[in-house]
Amino acid sequence: YSSGGNVAIHTDGNRYRAVVENGDFLDFFVDEVRHRAPDVGDLRISEVHRDPLRVGDTVGGYIEIINVGVSPVSLDGLRLADSGGSFVIAGGALWPGRCLIFCPSGQSTENGGLPLAHVWPYQAIGLSNSETIVLSHGSRIIDRLSYTSGFAGGSGVAAERLDLLASTTPAGFGAARW
Repeated sequence: YSSGGNVAIHTDGNRYRAVVENGDFLDFFVDEVRHRAPDVGDLRISEVHRDPLRVGDTVGGYIEIINVGVSPVSLDGLRLADSGGSFVIAGGALWPGRCLIFCPSGQSTENGGLPLAHVWPYQAIGLSNSETIVLSHGSRIIDRLSYTSGFAGGSGVAAERLDLLASTTPAGFGAARW
């Protein structure tokens, strides 16, 4: 993580934060702390890359979610689904302002260089040019995004939500080159 220098470790009882001299940090969460389940509006689908250019679609696409709420939320039982499949997260927490990237391959040499991505089960999700992505917990839909081939992004370009608090309509997304 660091090429040298001092590292400070801080804790607030919920997490340990390792901070290097330049201010970069990495959080380690205390598993024993139980956080509440996410409510509608706590988590957002913030970015989707459905057509990578550097690597194949089956290993390079990804979905990013972010916690826009004011407190940490449990990821236990959170379901991420598209029109072809889904998977359920078995644990963990997501802190306010932090994001998680989900993709089909955790090997940065295979997935186009994604940093610290969480791998979904083999062929659980298969992003295409016409898709509905649903983030849910139990019977509650936390966030949803439906798009077609005219959606922002495209070959080698991810679609990024322009306003994290705005609706999930495709018009709320813009292109971000990846």
